[in-house]
Amino acid sequence: GGGIAASTVTITGSTISDNVAGTSGGGIAASTVTITGSTISDNVAGTSGGGLAISKTATISGSTFSGNSASSGGGIWSKNSFGEVTTITQSTISGNTATAIGGGVWSSGDLAIRHSTITDNTSETAGGLFVGSGTAAVDHTILAGNKATALAPDLTGLFGAGFDVRYSLIGDNSFRSEERRVGKECRSRWSPYH
Repeated sequence: GGGIAASTVTITGSTISDNVAGTSGGGIAASTVTITGSTISDNVAGTSGGGLAISKTATISGSTFSGNSASSGGGIWSKNSFGEVTTITQSTISGNTATAIGGGVWSSGDLAIRHSTITDNTSETAGGLFVGSGTAAVDHTILAGNKATALAPDLTGLFGAGFDVRYSLIGDNSFRSEERRVGKECRSRWSPYH
């Protein structure tokens, strides 16, 4: 962690910016983290999690992740195990960059995004959100206006990843092998605007 490296950390009403990490967590690297009313911006990680790298659980609310960069998970990189969840509520993830995958968020494990905006992030694949495994529950969220140079500007995942998207605006859900599963089974629960 370029700015903070800890097993468990709580951050409230703070700004964490302009930090650099050689590997993961340009701004923050933690197992368990709670972030409330904070800004994580302009941090750089050599591998994963430009703004934040999580290895267990995170609860993020009322916060902004912007201008961060990494190879994967430009804004947030989250990898958790069964029973662990990363929750993002009333937050903005914008203007982050990943050179490989997941410009805004890279997730492996269960993820819940509610009443949030993920936009203007950039990556080679999955400019907005990439889900490698587990289930991503996206509710009342804008996930649009992201950019990808190769595949899936806004949203994609590996086969086996689950998506439960409700009352949300999804700009471009470009899938490969997972197109049949997500496109047909979940379409009725997606916003009519996607």
